[in-house]
Amino acid sequence: LMWFCTFDGLNRFDGYGFKVYKSGFNSNYALKNNRVDRITEDGLGYLWMMNNDGEVHRMNTHTEEFISFNEISSGGSENYSPVTQIFHFGDGETWMSTEAGSCIRVISYPSSPDYKLDRFAFSSDSSSAGMVNFIYRDSLKSVWILAGSGLFRMQDDKEQPEKVSSDYQG
Repeated sequence: LMWFCTFDGLNRFDGYGFKVYKSGFNSNYALKNNRVDRITEDGLGYLWMMNNDGEVHRMNTHTEEFISFNEISSGGSENYSPVTQIFHFGDGETWMSTEAGSCIRVISYPSSPDYKLDRFAFSSDSSSAGMVNFIYRDSLKSVWILAGSGLFRMQDDKEQPEKVSSDYQG
C-alpha cells in the first residue's frame, strides 16, 4: 500500500485503485479537515496525520478507525494548542510538541485501540522560550526534550521530565 496526504484528504493506493478518506457530514471518519499536510507511520503500523491547522489524527490501517488527539490531548477545547511536530519511537511511543510549549506523549498498544496519554508543560506562556525544538530517545530509553527554556530528560522510570540545563543565554 502507498499513502498520500493531499489538500483533499488522505489517499490510499493499493496497486489497482485509490481510496480517499475525507471529512464531511456523511463521513464515518474522524477527520475534521481534508487538508492533510504530514503523514508518518509508527512502529506498530498506525498512521499519524497532521492537518494544516495542527490537528493530529491516528489511523488504524486494519480497521480504518481514526482517533483525533486534539481536544483529547489538551484536556478540553479551551486548552487546545496546535501540534507542531510528531516524533515516533519504535515501541508505540509517540511524542508531539505544541505551539504552547508543551509535549504530549501517547503510548499505543499493539492489537488494541487503547492508548495512554500524558501531557507535559515546559512554559507557562506562549513565548519562544517555551517552544519545544526537538525530542530524542536514547538507547537507555531516556527521552530528551530540547526547549527554549532548557534541556529536559525523562527517564524510563520517571513520571515527569527533569530539567538538566538552564536557558541558553547566547
